[in-house]
Amino acid sequence: MAGFEPQKYAVAPETQERLTIYVEPLAELDLVQAFGLIPVQRFANVVFHVISDPVVYFDLVEADGFRWCSPLQVYLELMQGGKREKEIAFQIQEELLEKAQAG
Repeated sequence: MAGFEPQKYAVAPETQERLTIYVEPLAELDLVQAFGLIPVQRFANVVFHVISDPVVYFDLVEADGFRWCSPLQVYLELMQGGKREKEIAFQIQEELLEKAQAG
């Protein structure tokens, strides 16, 4: 399980009104049953995306007792979005390049 939240890595307005969480294929059903989640079509505040690609779960960052997508993963996903998402992605890109040059 991994949370996706661009604001962890860039100063930007909220791009989403809900928390996106990536889960492995078998985990979704377990989460629904364990927490008694009720799927809704409108006004959801948590969205689960079932992702079997292990790249999404590579180099997770643990914070506040939860695992979050790495800055690189967030950057790659934002670059596939619209103008606002790409602006946020460029902030993350600059930070990644600075870290790479320093290290």
